[in-house]
Amino acid sequence: MNNDKNGFVFDLNIRKYLGKLGGVNKDILNTCTSSNLSNLFWFLNNGVTIVCDKADPVTDPDDPKVKIENMQIVNGCQTATSLANALKDGHLQPDAKLMLRIYETKDLELVDKIVLTTNNQNKITGRNLRANDKTQLDLEKGFTLFNYHLERKPRQYEATTIPKENIVPNEDVAVAYLGVVLKKPSDSRSRKYKVWNEFYDKIFTGTDIIEPYLLSVLIHRKVNEYLLLNYASSTDDTTRYLAKNASFHVSRISAYLWRASDNWTNTATLKSDITNFIASNAILDAHINSAMTILSKVVNRNAKYLADLNSSLKSADLDNEINKELHTNHKATVTP
Repeated sequence: MNNDKNGFVFDLNIRKYLGKLGGVNKDILNTCTSSNLSNLFWFLNNGVTIVCDKADPVTDPDDPKVKIENMQIVNGCQTATSLANALKDGHLQPDAKLMLRIYETKDLELVDKIVLTTNNQNKITGRNLRANDKTQLDLEKGFTLFNYHLERKPRQYEATTIPKENIVPNEDVAVAYLGVVLKKPSDSRSRKYKVWNEFYDKIFTGTDIIEPYLLSVLIHRKVNEYLLLNYASSTDDTTRYLAKNASFHVSRISAYLWRASDNWTNTATLKSDITNFIASNAILDAHINSAMTILSKVVNRNAKYLADLNSSLKSADLDNEINKELHTNHKATVTP
């Protein structure tokens, strides 16, 4: 590969190299260059698929090889390129082994089918990869204490009779916690894809406290429903846009106003809050109305926010303005 400057070996591959900075390629590089992990590379990587006109195994036990004519890598461009780069940079560990599938055929129709089937698989998401983490298993167990069921995997409870409203996808939990507890609603709205990688350890800390996860997602559920029912048809353009696009911002504000605190570590208080909320989530209605008033105030007093509401709702600046407004004009018992 390092001698193939024009990348001809990938002519039949449907995707080119995506660079070193992507999460998957970064992990490939880390594994094959780490003296602690490189011997596991064979087990941790899916391998590379090759088609060729001719494959001739040389079974010398001291120097086994496969001589290949007219080779094409049809699946595994990211792996192959990452390994080649590691070798070129002098960092590839000598015990890193790779599984190869080598198909000898001149049947172009078969080659097309191999290309299609080896690259056409159900997508494995970051959520899928984290499904069996200890933190997810602990949360699943903890949610049942309140008669809720954490959905670690898509369609996990499809064959059950559990009411839909009692099933809580962990992706909903992740973004609600990020927006409400960690006070980053802009990231919850616009950077959901990061909750399973960059934000994961900040969200799922491994703590035994499950109450903040459940309460934050219940608050966001309620806020989202309430906004769509009561504000989404407003004649005011700004109010209508916020109702449809700022549910995480309103949730962050509503939670603060209702609980009169940013403290998410007092389990006794949190359990009481959950009990009261489950008894009647209308307890949040007045606070949602106040939250909309506060958010509208913050947005309307800044021409930059009004000029581009979409970009504003993605901005950490707006998060900071909300925090400042709450802690200045709506003081509560705030614990950092």
